[in-house]
Amino acid sequence: MNEKMIKAYVDEVIKRVPKQTQDDIEKELIVLIEDEHMDGELSTEEVLNKMGDPRVLADQYADRKQYIIGPRYYQVYIRTLTLVIPIVMLAVLIANAVDFVVSGNQSGVNIIAGSFSSGLTVFAFVTIGFIVADRIDKIGYEPKTWDVGDLDLTKKEKKKMPRSEGIVAAIFTVVFFALINYTPSLFAVYNTSEGLKAVMLNIDAIDRILFWFNIALFMSFARSILKIASRHYTPVYLVLNTTLNVVGLIAMAILFSSSYLINPNFNQEMMLAGFSDTVDYVSYIERGLSILIILLVISVIAEFVKEVLKVYGAPTLKFQKKQ
Repeated sequence: MNEKMIKAYVDEVIKRVPKQTQDDIEKELIVLIEDEHMDGELSTEEVLNKMGDPRVLADQYADRKQYIIGPRYYQVYIRTLTLVIPIVMLAVLIANAVDFVVSGNQSGVNIIAGSFSSGLTVFAFVTIGFIVADRIDKIGYEPKTWDVGDLDLTKKEKKKMPRSEGIVAAIFTVVFFALINYTPSLFAVYNTSEGLKAVMLNIDAIDRILFWFNIALFMSFARSILKIASRHYTPVYLVLNTTLNVVGLIAMAILFSSSYLINPNFNQEMMLAGFSDTVDYVSYIERGLSILIILLVISVIAEFVKEVLKVYGAPTLKFQKKQ
């Protein structure tokens, strides 16, 4: 028997069934395959071809049609929700409470309502992301054309991608999304002793600001879901991740170079908040944003190079010995 091929086939089945049934199904499949080999008439390839497409077999075990989010992603989806929603709700609650203490712009009802509203938004955000990931997993697969040759026997040799990176990135992205959308005035310079602040963002143009911010954040969240959904660094992952990265970079570059991002009255508000009136704060912020754009470009290029090396491996130089 070809143990490597059998292992690859069984893995393709059990990763798509509920976690609590994976061990039993794995044992059952191994017994079935061994039974088919008992008489010695069929090769491993013929046995697996007879059993059919592992996705179809997984559907039979898991009754996949009843799932909005399939077993492959369900446990990670639940874990992500239980991590992200409380963090976001707490972050928005604290942000609104700070805004209330400093400037009195929030009421008690608005503080609580904003927290619950952010939780519902995060629930929808995360759920849609995992539904898309589950549907992407099905793209381009034809059950009738499956052959044992379609098994990826090199999968175990590819560099594994830790899911924790995607989960942590998703948490930070969603927290920032909630803060920028629900409490944009929180992004300010505070004089806590006087109870005053200078708002950095141009609230009058907040719709345009949020449009570009949300595009960039959606791209970032999509990259996080892609990392969670991907088990290994592959060429397909490289293309999708680079595309999302570049689109997000373009959105941030447009936003940071725009004339409507910074509050036009920021210098005056800084002076009224008790800070120096001889410093052009807006000019310093604009320079900082220009530097940040350059750093983001460098970061995207560096990540692309790093992932190319993980997908294709580092180039090796061969030297010929002189005769």
